[in-house]
Amino acid sequence: MDPKDLSGDRLTLETLSAQLAQALGEEKARDVIWSATSALGLRGPALTRQEALNVLAEVADTPGIVGICARFARTRLLLASVSASLKR
Repeated sequence: MDPKDLSGDRLTLETLSAQLAQALGEEKARDVIWSATSALGLRGPALTRQEALNVLAEVADTPGIVGICARFARTRLLLASVSASLKR
């Protein structure tokens, strides 16, 4: 499975961190995703689409480049959701 694939009903933490890794680096991306997941009381390794959106929303509240990247990643996930539902 491609870690950048957002089309599934469940998304792994690896998939979410891959959305941020190019801009933040793999380690930082993994850290912010795991921190947000813990803060929300969620457990991985896979999350529902809504849980993934909640994680990215939590990260999006972070100031600076981390928050900006999370807002873009959240938008990509929302667009993938719409695209997937149109294909059904």
